[in-house]
Amino acid sequence: MQEDRIYYVHKIRQIKKEKKELLNNCDLIEKFSREKYYMKKEKEDLYIIVQE
Repeated sequence: MQEDRIYYVHKIRQIKKEKKELLNNCDLIEKFSREKYYMKKEKEDLYIIVQE
């Protein structure tokens, strides 16, 4: 259980760091939304390539 705790504490720190960076940088917000949620700009096509 101690190893699990260390893992999750590290993960929480990493997520908090990413959150702080996202809140301060509009370009990162755009990148994050495009990669995670497949958002796009108007008049832009989105292609999702699935590897088999």
